[in-house]
Amino acid sequence: NEAYISAWASAGIGFDYQTPVNSGRMTIAAVSLSGSLLYINHEKAELHGKMDGSVTILNCDFGVGMQVDYDIDNKRKISS
Repeated sequence: NEAYISAWASAGIGFDYQTPVNSGRMTIAAVSLSGSLLYINHEKAELHGKMDGSVTILNCDFGVGMQVDYDIDNKRKISS
């Protein structure tokens, strides 16, 4: 048996501007996340998941990411 789910979400606030010499867009703050989770139950039960995203503060972007592999039966992280 297997089950798979994925989701994403994002939100932000900013503004567009225009002056006589320049125009552009300023992001004050924003966050964007996406992830997936796979549940496997064949001979043993496992969870495998991944999350990626970014955080933006005053037009500076920072990336985030995480991988999870978990053995449900033995209640421990699976080593890569």
